[in-house]
Amino acid sequence: MIAESQLTTNNQQLTTKRRGPKTPEGKKRSSLNALKHGLSAKAPHALAALEENSTIKLKPFVDWALEWAQPQGAAEERLARQIARGFWTYFRIKQMKRQIQAHILLSDSPSLSARAVKEYERTLRRRITRDMSFFNRKGRR
Repeated sequence: MIAESQLTTNNQQLTTKRRGPKTPEGKKRSSLNALKHGLSAKAPHALAALEENSTIKLKPFVDWALEWAQPQGAAEERLARQIARGFWTYFRIKQMKRQIQAHILLSDSPSLSARAVKEYERTLRRRITRDMSFFNRKGRR
């Protein structure tokens, strides 16, 4: 049986050998490792990385949403930006439809993947509609 002090020593030795990003830039870059399709991305640096690789840019959607909603306060501005991200993601889904369908066909469970994409698209449409109705109820549009 191994003594507790020996386990602690072994663990300390292992932690000194661990590698990983040390700089803030390296940590930011490695946080994008799991980013696959980016349909649910919310972090600003993840959105920026997605926008770099997309022909559809986020800024025109944000500009439109801020002009359309005329937000009053930080909470309303955040909601307007959320609407913009929703529309941007929705248009990216439409643009990536062929790639998504190819991914679905190559997946282990294509019917589950297809349902997941459809459900995500449906949820996104509902969320955009709900968020926009907030501004419509306030009589802004």
